[in-house]
Amino acid sequence: MSRSLSQQVDLTCTNCGKPFNVDVWLILDPAERPDVADQIRQGTLHRAVCPECGHKGTVDAPVLVYINPSRILFSPAQQTKSEEDARHATGLLNRLRADGVEQIDLQAVVPVARVNLAVALDRNGAEAGISPAGQDDSGSFDLGQALFDLINAKDWQESREIVSQHPELLQPGIEEMFDLMITQATADGADDVVQILEEHRLLLRRCREDGIEQAFDEKLNGAVLPSVIQTLQSFLQATSWAESQEIVLAHPELLEPGATAFLAKMIERAHKAGAEDAVKVLQQHADLLHQCAASGVEQAFASRLSEQDRFPLFDAINEFIQARNWEESRSVVRAHPELLDESTDRLMEAMMDHARTTGAEDAYRVIDEHRDLLSRCRQIGIEAAFDAKVDAGALPPLYNAIREFVDAPNWPASRDIVAAHPELLEPGAEEMMRAMIQRAHEAGEEDAVRVLEAHLERLLLCRDCGPDAALGMKEE
Repeated sequence: MSRSLSQQVDLTCTNCGKPFNVDVWLILDPAERPDVADQIRQGTLHRAVCPECGHKGTVDAPVLVYINPSRILFSPAQQTKSEEDARHATGLLNRLRADGVEQIDLQAVVPVARVNLAVALDRNGAEAGISPAGQDDSGSFDLGQALFDLINAKDWQESREIVSQHPELLQPGIEEMFDLMITQATADGADDVVQILEEHRLLLRRCREDGIEQAFDEKLNGAVLPSVIQTLQSFLQATSWAESQEIVLAHPELLEPGATAFLAKMIERAHKAGAEDAVKVLQQHADLLHQCAASGVEQAFASRLSEQDRFPLFDAINEFIQARNWEESRSVVRAHPELLDESTDRLMEAMMDHARTTGAEDAYRVIDEHRDLLSRCRQIGIEAAFDAKVDAGALPPLYNAIREFVDAPNWPASRDIVAAHPELLEPGAEEMMRAMIQRAHEAGEEDAVRVLEAHLERLLLCRDCGPDAALGMKEE
């Protein structure tokens, strides 16, 4: 079975207006298709030429180059964001697996900018037993290989030497490579790989913020692992002292110096930010961990378990954030008017800072959304703020975007709508379209079913390989 994969894309020439189609290569095994490999070398991959007038354009699409299971090059589309690149890489890897390539080493996937793809292709395909990439023709070290060496270093001292020799690892762009690898590892259920990648990403962030020497000195002296940080966050956000006690009993690593030192840094940051309510909560938990280490978990928690509340404001915030819907959130705010105090805003700001520090981007967005809502409650009142929120939730902006996409006169126009509404590439859009298809089917509207199914298939293809590859091209 061929590993290489192309997708026929329907285009409309932007010069003469005539329709035509081209084959866009998304997965390439150079051993199978040396002619397509030559297109990479010549810079003509994804070139689209109108057969009517000769006008040239380029389909902005990703490509996955399979060398062997231990070496795969991923070159993202050139006008996409890192989240889209990660999604495209995952989709193409899954298609490669579906064609029988099952034993893929996640760390073998190396992101390569399109401008460097020809060099990377020739370097990696030079021998039958492919060796990891080294230096390119200009002598500059391949960023993907530097990252590969860092993750596979035998110890932290060797990792320090690699980062010192290759400061390009500290460039912000390295985050995109981590996003891609972590997304794929998560999709594969490789939790151990995710932890390794998160640990190294956090270490490089520390290097950027505090310098290589300080970051590695802390690591060599027993710095806290990302998994411990997540456990510490669960400990801080537990809804009762009984739950907190269970967490400490299950995770004795919270009593190690690394965890308590990290908590001390959180207290320092909250104090500098003037978030005294957050300082109080954090210090309360830090003292409790010290007591657990000194006198045992059971004894330290004995007095806490008899208390009615741990910290009422913190608990009220958690109840507000964890409500199942906006109406339930409204009820929480009515029951806890202290949520409208400025102290709540400062505490939530500290929670957002903690989420950002630990890389919990989803938690950061959720807290930020709820903080904004409380701000609106202070400005215009609880009822007006929540009425607006509930009404906004009742409106179907995603449905309207889907209708625009489906009603567009041609695929290039649909591509423009996807570019304007990236939410169409999220799972929610797929779910809504499937519900629309079901309703049309139940109503006997088979023409509508066919149109919706065709557009859903294109959207799924957009998620796998990008809007340009699925729907159209850009001019050169």
